[in-house]
Formats: sequence, C-alpha cells, structure tokens
Amino acid sequence: MAKKAFTSEKDFSERQKKALAILDAIRRGGPLAKTDVSKATQINIVTVSSYVDHFIELGFVIEKGLGHSTGGRIPTLVDLNRQSGFVIGIGWTLTDICGVVADLSGNTVFQQRIPKPSVISEDIVAQMTDFADQLIKNGKFDPQKVRGIGIGIPGIIDDTGHRIRWPRPPVGSTDIFLNVSVRDSFEQRFGIPAMVINDADAAVFGEKWFSTEYDREYMLYMYSGVSCGIIIDGKIYGGKDGCAGELGIYSSKEKIETLEQMKPALGRWDTDLSIVEMTRRAIQAGAKSAVSDRVGGDLDKIDFRVVLEAAEKGDIVALEQIRKGGEALGKKIAFLVNLLNPELIVIGGGIEVAKHLLLDTIRQTVKEWALEEATQSLKIIPSRLGDSAIATGAACLMIRHIFMEA
Repeated sequence: MAKKAFTSEKDFSERQKKALAILDAIRRGGPLAKTDVSKATQINIVTVSSYVDHFIELGFVIEKGLGHSTGGRIPTLVDLNRQSGFVIGIGWTLTDICGVVADLSGNTVFQQRIPKPSVISEDIVAQMTDFADQLIKNGKFDPQKVRGIGIGIPGIIDDTGHRIRWPRPPVGSTDIFLNVSVRDSFEQRFGIPAMVINDADAAVFGEKWFSTEYDREYMLYMYSGVSCGIIIDGKIYGGKDGCAGELGIYSSKEKIETLEQMKPALGRWDTDLSIVEMTRRAIQAGAKSAVSDRVGGDLDKIDFRVVLEAAEKGDIVALEQIRKGGEALGKKIAFLVNLLNPELIVIGGGIEVAKHLLLDTIRQTVKEWALEEATQSLKIIPSRLGDSAIATGAACLMIRHIFMEA
C-alpha cells in the first residue's frame, strides 16, 4: 500500500497556501469576523478581506449576520457556504468499497458501499466510475454541484496517476499492474477534476481534517500495521517518490518459512494483524475456543469479527491472539515513535473496532519498547472515521484542491 498521486504541499504557491489557510479557518471556526480570520491565520487583514470578498463572489463563503463591536464598526460575520458544492470520495476498505458524498466542509451527506472485487483487473476502473455515478444519482442533491472526485486506493501510484502497482506478498505470485489511468477515466466520464490518492495518505488527512486537536503537527495513521499515513510539520509526508509509510519488507527470493518468521517485526502481514490466522492455528493445535462453536466447526469461516465477539465474551484463546496482535503492532509503532517522535497515532484500517481489547496492549507495548522521552506526550487513539476514513479523506483532499484553486 505505497504512496503518491497528488500535488505535494511543498509545491503550493503562496496564493494557494493563503487561500487554504483562510478557507480552513472559516470552515473550522465560522461564522467569524474577518479580523478573527486574520488572527487565526496570521495573514494581514487587507489580504484576508481581499480573499474573503473573492470567495463570496465564487459562492464558497456567505455573510452570516453581525458580530459584536469592540468600539468600532460592527463586523459582518462570514461562514463557509457548505451547500454550494459537493465532492465524491471513494475508498477501499478491508471488506468493501465505500463511497461518500460530502459537502464543502467535508461532512458526509450520503454514503453507500459495494462489494470489493475478488479479482483485481482493469475492469475495476469501470466499476468504480459506475459506482461514482450511482452516488451522484442516489445522493438526492443537484448533480451540477459536484465539483470533484477523490479516489483513495491501495498500491504504488505514479506521479500522474497513470499506473498503479499492487505488490503481491505470496512467494511465487506476481505483481498486479493497472495500466488504465484511474484519474483520466473519472475526468473523462464526469468532466470534473479527479485525483488518485494512496489509501493511508487519504485516511491520515481525513483524521486530521476532523480532529479536535487540529494543531497536531506530527501524526501517524496506522493502517492495521500494513502501511501508515505520515504527517510531519502539518503536511502529508510521502517521501521523494511517494513510497514513504510502507511497514513491511519482502523478497520473492526468500523462503516462505523465513518470511513467516519476519512477519511480527519486518515482514508484510495480513491487515487483521494475522489474528484470524493465529486463532485458526491455535484451534487446529487443540485449543478449546468458543470461536470454533461460532463458525460451526468450519475454521475457514473464522474472520476478525468472530474472534472479536468471542474475546468480548471472555474467550481465552481469542483474547490471547488479540493480545499477540497488539504486541506485534505495538513494537512496530514503538520503532516509528523512536524514529519520528509523533505526538498522535491513530489506529485504523478496521482493527480499531477491537477498542480497548487491542488498544490497551498497543499502548502498554509502545510504552515498554519506545524511548521514555518519546512517549511522554504521545496519544494513541482509535480512528474517529472508522472504515469510512479513506473515502472521507479522499473527499477532503479533493475539497482542499478546490479551495487551493479558488
């Protein structure tokens, strides 16, 4: 699940940075007086007034009543015109493809899901564009107000979005290439801007967009320990080639036994932290567990939800596998904490539904294995957006693009 796909923040012009800062201050704090926007953004009032007047002309911002006078003229308050446009966000989750329609504040006004294809091929591009069409038709809003589409997808995405590669971890298998441009396919069909974003990057941006602790400048989103979205100095960090955040290494020349041994520390693992696999093996080895009863003895039917439900009822085997998964992820996180010294880590990708059963072990393991100084102010929390994080984050990145180009 490696990276790339959208304009790096280091490439933003000063005009774009100011537009983003002003619109985001209004989005978060509105209705506000222009002087309050100036204070929040540290941009002089003359510049703020010029930008706000321009946004009012575009319909992004509206005047919304009067504020309180501090001795001078009574200020006019401005707010984001949230219903002036909508964006589509599409994101791949562990089990399906989630689609959201969001207003210009990023709030979801409509959501729908479709099954994730069992076989990945170039046909998926047509399926996703058809899905976007369904979202527009079923969302009960003016289709003419759709201003852009963001697609959060796993894979190594090149600079222009024209090629996506899915590295395949099993020995002997081959990588999958998607040579049809996802971005171009959406733009040609709908005639509006589209962008393709790595799933973990989309998720970390969505979590920051809605965070009550917006000033968090150093943040990680752990996509089940398979990959992570990274924010440094308040900006998404993708690395030189957009591949930053991959948490596993793999060589097709290595023996499968060695790769299995590497899993907990360096190797690629399943998105459920191998908890299902470990539970199945424990039962096959003779462990007595309610998990087996829940699937009628058919161990192939075990999934993460079944293990979690058993653990919540106190099943020893299920609890032990969740603990092992939490310890393994905690050690990976501890390594990243020592390396990057973040102040906030969000656990997502589906495993956050385990809540305290998993998070308590992760926090304890990180505290044990990371530098004491690096954990003093560190917070580890579950994803606020859950399994809609990727779709919502993709939509919010599209909104940012719209604001930036305003």
